[in-house]
Amino acid sequence: MQVLSVCSTKGGSGKTTLATALAVASSQDQLRVALIDIDPQQSLAMWWEDRGKPDNPELITWKSSLGIRFLPTAIERTAQLGFDLVIIDTPPAILGIVEAGVEVSDFVLIPTQASSVDLMGNQEVIKMMEKHNKDFAIVINRAEARDPMVAEAMKLLKEFGPVITVTVGNRRAFRAAIGQGKAGPEVDAEKSKAEIASLWSAVKRRLRAQARKVA
Repeated sequence: MQVLSVCSTKGGSGKTTLATALAVASSQDQLRVALIDIDPQQSLAMWWEDRGKPDNPELITWKSSLGIRFLPTAIERTAQLGFDLVIIDTPPAILGIVEAGVEVSDFVLIPTQASSVDLMGNQEVIKMMEKHNKDFAIVINRAEARDPMVAEAMKLLKEFGPVITVTVGNRRAFRAAIGQGKAGPEVDAEKSKAEIASLWSAVKRRLRAQARKVA
């Protein structure tokens, strides 16, 4: 079993939107997927309930009332239940909780918007990668079509760490999907489907590479 956390210390990066899309993509890729929501807002958990509480992806509770220190126990239990992949959604700004998600991860995806404020705002989470020696990659999310800042942001991000070359657009489909218990590609089967398929393919390659390192 592997653990993927979606982390950003900057609000508005679209973490939950990407977490839901990757959860659906990976479950459709024949993986048994567990979701753990450590964001106090519980947006991922609400999405799962709106989806009809499916078995795949399945929400795993982690005794949030008892504190974040029980997260490793939840991960252990999830492995015992035979899941292939755990996707953790983390909060923005609450660094202690974000770091707890980073610590239990095999790979961390860091979404960011293509603005200088957002790029600089993620420096704290990138420092966590170095501190805990975690494999990670940055992805530009909510990109506006034909925005020249996207190319500039891509160049700048390479100075901070690995960057996934696919960008995810600022599409109405993603905003509509999250309140319906769906993923963006289930609302817009064209552009958003291609973007998420490419993103999942890139993430899957990195998870496989990490698995080979451990083996």
